[in-house]
Amino acid sequence: MDAALAARCLRQAVRHLLTALGSAGFSTGCPVQRVWRDMEVALSHANIVPDPNREACGRALLDLADGAAG
Repeated sequence: MDAALAARCLRQAVRHLLTALGSAGFSTGCPVQRVWRDMEVALSHANIVPDPNREACGRALLDLADGAAG
């Protein structure tokens, strides 16, 4: 869950930076666009996506086995 929260904060920070830069932030000459693209790819990793992490965290807190129902 901590990684998912950090990822969300990182995504928001980079989006604020891009907003401040305007359309120039997306030009191929701007290093921020590379950071943005790399970040979006990295944050799509299964260990970072929030919903599966919430489920896994809840199961761990409730001491449920992976995939076990109620």
